Amino acid sequence: MSASKSAVLSMLADGLSQREVSRRTGVSRKTLYRWAEDLPKPDAAPRRHIYVPDTQVRQGVPTDHLPWVGKYIAKMKPDVIVLAGDWYDCPSMSTHDAPGSRTKEGARYVDDIKAGNDALDAFMKPIHAAKAGGAWKPEIHVTLGNHCDRIRRWLEANPVMDGAIGYQDFGFVKHGIKVHDFLCPVIIDGIAYSHYWAAPMTGRAYGGMASTILGKLGHSFTQGHRQVFEYASRNSQVTGHEIIGLIAGACYVHAEPYLGYQGNSHFRGIVVKNEVRDGHYDLMRVSLDYLARQNVGMSLRKYLESKYPKSSWEHIK
Repeated sequence: MSASKSAVLSMLADGLSQREVSRRTGVSRKTLYRWAEDLPKPDAAPRRHIYVPDTQVRQGVPTDHLPWVGKYIAKMKPDVIVLAGDWYDCPSMSTHDAPGSRTKEGARYVDDIKAGNDALDAFMKPIHAAKAGGAWKPEIHVTLGNHCDRIRRWLEANPVMDGAIGYQDFGFVKHGIKVHDFLCPVIIDGIAYSHYWAAPMTGRAYGGMASTILGKLGHSFTQGHRQVFEYASRNSQVTGHEIIGLIAGACYVHAEPYLGYQGNSHFRGIVVKNEVRDGHYDLMRVSLDYLARQNVGMSLRKYLESKYPKSSWEHIK
C-alpha cells in the first residue's frame, strides 16, 4: 500500500534515498521525483570574501607586505578573493606626466611589468601552497583599474605596437586569476565589484562618500581607486535587505607624491567579509601594520625604517 505524501516527504527529509523510500512505500520513483520538488530548499551557505585594494606596484617601491597578505589569505581560506585593480602602476604609460619630465625620467614599460609580476608571484606563492592539497579552491578575480588601463589608452594613440605589448603581459592568467575589464562589474554573492563606479552620461568616477554612491547604485558595491576607507549601509525599502557600500583603495606602503603630505595619511590594508550572502556581510579590516607585527614582530613603520630611506616611511603613522 502506498504511503501518504506527507509521510514520504518526511522520509526524504530524513535523508533516505528515493530508491529506499520507493522500496519501503511502493510509491514510484517518478512520483517521488515530482513530490521531492515540494521539499524546502536549504539556505545557501554564506561565504567569505577577502578584498585586496589597489597595490600600485612600480619599480623601486617596497612590496615586502604582499607576501604577508598572501600568507594571511592562505590562513583564512576565503571562498572568494578579489583584487581591486591597479596592481600595476604603469608610470611609463601615464599621460599625466609630460615626456621628458622628472617623473617620467627613466620610466620603462618592461620595468613596470616586471615589478608587478614579481610582486604578484610573491603574493600568490603562499596561496598556491595552501591550494596544493586540493581541498581549498577559491575563486580569484581582478577588476582592472585605470592605471592598468593606461596600456590600452596608450595603444589607442600608438596602434603600431598593438599585439607587441598589452594586457597579455600581466601575470594574472598565469596564476588562475579571472580578469574583468576596466569598469566591467562582476557580481559575486550579491556584491557588485568594480574598480570604481562611473556616471552613465559622463563616464567620470562618482564622487562623494560611500553613502552617496550607495544611494545612486541602490545595490551593494565594493570599489578601490580612492585612498580612503569608507563604509555605508542601509536597508532597502523595497526588499528589506541590507545593502552595503565599501570604498577601500590602498594596500601599499609607499607615498603617492600627487596626494601631498596630508593626503598620504589613510588606511592601508585588506578587508575580510564574513557571512557573505545576498549582498550583506560582516566586515573586518586587517591593516598592514597588523600584518607586519604578525610577520616580522614590529610595527610597519619600524620595519620600513630598518630597510628603506625616510621617504618610504615618514608618512606611516
